[in-house]
Amino acid sequence: MRKKIPLLLAFSLVIVVSAVFLFPSFLFAAPVQWSGNGHYYELINGSGNEVPWENANTAAQGMSYNGSQGYLATITSAEENSFIANSLGLNFWSSYWIGGYQDWEPIKPDNSQAVGWKWVTGETWSYTNWRSGEPNDYGDAEDGEEDFLEFNTNGGNSNWCDMWSANRYYIVEYGGDFLIKVQQWFLNQCG
Repeated sequence: MRKKIPLLLAFSLVIVVSAVFLFPSFLFAAPVQWSGNGHYYELINGSGNEVPWENANTAAQGMSYNGSQGYLATITSAEENSFIANSLGLNFWSSYWIGGYQDWEPIKPDNSQAVGWKWVTGETWSYTNWRSGEPNDYGDAEDGEEDFLEFNTNGGNSNWCDMWSANRYYIVEYGGDFLIKVQQWFLNQCG
């Protein structure tokens, strides 16, 4: 009986250590707070399924934490970008939906891919962290245009790309008063 307990303990330890190395994001299941703005951030795994940006956006808005409604993360500074890159257990070669989208109304007069970007919260679009060559609106009529913002960690970088397809992950932010921001944005648009 004495030999079975150490063997069982060793086996349990191997399982736990393996899980930590194979699935590090499970350690960050609870949202993580950034002291820079007091908001919480959470990595959401699409359970192996590709999730279109629109679905991730809807799902994020249906979530809450500590009484704050969720929304796809809006990154408004280099410090916030760095916090997200270093604090959520992001994979080294992955992409994550965040809360930026490209609004084609009114039609872009110069047809530039860099104009018309907005945050889902209505916050001012001022800070950007585009990967070299982005945004590029890559795609054709069959694929659609790249109108959604992706946080990209390919190669250990933490920059942004415009995308049209689906990702397996997205980042939810909780904090501020999302509904008030949306109401203020709507009132500003309507006049």
